[in-house]
Amino acid sequence: MAEADWRHETGRPARLRIGFFGTSIMQHLEAFSPRLVDQMNLPEVGDRIEITERRARGYVHGLALYLQARWPHILVDVRNHGYSGATTRELVKVIAERLEADPCQFDLLVFSGGLNDVWRRFQDRHSEAVDIKEYEANYRHVLTMLTQRARRVICLTETPVEAAADAPMNVELAHYNAVAARVALEFGMQMLDIWTPFLAQADIRRISGAPSLWSDGVHLSDDGDATLVIFIGRALHKGRIIERLLDQPLDAG
Repeated sequence: MAEADWRHETGRPARLRIGFFGTSIMQHLEAFSPRLVDQMNLPEVGDRIEITERRARGYVHGLALYLQARWPHILVDVRNHGYSGATTRELVKVIAERLEADPCQFDLLVFSGGLNDVWRRFQDRHSEAVDIKEYEANYRHVLTMLTQRARRVICLTETPVEAAADAPMNVELAHYNAVAARVALEFGMQMLDIWTPFLAQADIRRISGAPSLWSDGVHLSDDGDATLVIFIGRALHKGRIIERLLDQPLDAG
């Protein structure tokens, strides 16, 4: 598409709306203060600063920067609706509420969920854990909601925890990922497998002594987030997912 096609009659650039729904791996909250990013007014070591907000960063923020740099002629409007600590039981409610509060029509929605469904059982929080049968029902419910609000929906497998592939929690997580992939296929949606390359990358890093992909064994480090940006960015490029969306008219920015 020619550069001129990115602009509407109003002269404003077209807007590509992408929403992300998931849990803490996706939301990745970080404390923020303006002084932390003001190069001319950085705090001295030992200074006290005021945290003014918590911002969603992590791999979604990295992808947003990548996509905007890749397509500078449009406004890439990435909305991170990740919700820390949620199981899919809770995500069904959270996603319904957030779709109602954010009534725009998305060009692309990305969903992942299930890590906390399994993790709660390994934390001995059994009443909060979600068994695999309920997980499948919740996953179907979420995809039904998302398909009504987006031109395209893609799903991501959940990331493993920092352990061997045959560790009990990773074995169970793999079963949940398999259910998610089956449901996504039934809905005609693409499931991006980030589980397999993530485990492979973790093995390479252990052998080489490179920094871990995890910050605490479950949540991701900066290296883990950067790795997901590469994996997901490559998958989007290989499938021409963004290009196909841009082949159709977009709303004005």
